[in-house]
Amino acid sequence: MPAPTDKPPVPKPSASIIIVRDGPLRSGGRRLEVLMTERHGAMRVAGGAYVFPGGKVEPEDRSAAVKRRFPGLSDSEYRVSAIREAFEEAGVLLARPAAGKRYQGRPPLSRAIQAAIIEEHRRQGHHPDFLDHLAKLNLVPAAEALVPFARWITPVIRRWRFDARFYLAAMPKAQAVVHDGGEAVSAFWARPEEMVEKYGNDITLLMFPTRISLRLLSKAATVSDALALARRRPVVPITPTLEERPDGIWAHVPAEADLGGTVLPFSLKKIPQEA
Repeated sequence: MPAPTDKPPVPKPSASIIIVRDGPLRSGGRRLEVLMTERHGAMRVAGGAYVFPGGKVEPEDRSAAVKRRFPGLSDSEYRVSAIREAFEEAGVLLARPAAGKRYQGRPPLSRAIQAAIIEEHRRQGHHPDFLDHLAKLNLVPAAEALVPFARWITPVIRRWRFDARFYLAAMPKAQAVVHDGGEAVSAFWARPEEMVEKYGNDITLLMFPTRISLRLLSKAATVSDALALARRRPVVPITPTLEERPDGIWAHVPAEADLGGTVLPFSLKKIPQEA
């Protein structure tokens, strides 16, 4: 935690992507599943936690080439960062033909071609220019396929702060999840409500923004429902203000964020069932 006289660290731009699919039909017509990754326990930030693919916005994500490619998107660097992280951590490639104008949810690659692209990428290590890497395959990031979902800014009391934008996207139908074994030691599909039920009382396993996002998605039965929910939601910057009480820590959030309340459980000794 920063010393009391220190200025709060400036939040680093970052992006996360919530990838969803329709799984087996469950009771009540529910099918929605969310892709979760498990971070390596040695990671400095959120080691061992269950998270959505994501990370810091790198210089390559905000390059002039990205700005030229997506002139109508003011948040293009965040979208490209989210797509890059999904590919690096989980092998999921949200891309479209370079000559195309819209994303149809079916990138022009089979599972075998996807596997070959992943193998080449990981053999070379971190590629210095994700856009250039895709261009050689005649592909571009499908930035327009991402739907803004939330924006979380780490509280000022934290040593490591991030200005994290969350996006929602459907899993490409022809692809498989292949975690990198580095930052992400595992990847799996889960129902949002099950993740909250199992891990919602442990802030080290399910961070506050992750838990709140999953709780919101538990209202959706299908991918179509989830995308419609995301398009309706207001996306405002949320910097929780934390308050310590006898039963634990509570987070104050702005009413306009529409999170179901302005005071939510952050890390409690016994978390309420509805959280």
